[in-house]
Amino acid sequence: HLGVCKPPIAAGRGSGGHTYGVTPGAPEESILLFRMRSDAPDIMMPELGRSLVHEEGAALVEAWIRSLVELADAQAPQLAQIAPRPDPR
Repeated sequence: HLGVCKPPIAAGRGSGGHTYGVTPGAPEESILLFRMRSDAPDIMMPELGRSLVHEEGAALVEAWIRSLVELADAQAPQLAQIAPRPDPR
């Protein structure tokens, strides 16, 4: 599932309060991008080997997550059974 609609197991502060590793079509709600854009040692991903945010890599992942909106629309019934999207309110 590539982390799509998968809740974190043990992210702690690394979840940023987000519900899923990858929220299709919503990079701003995705833990993966939150962690990639952080430079805090207990949040950033990868955890080792970097001191800067790789902006080009983060932009590529953001575009990929945004493109998953078609997946979310096409598979909405199946995804809703696995893990319903959080209410944006």
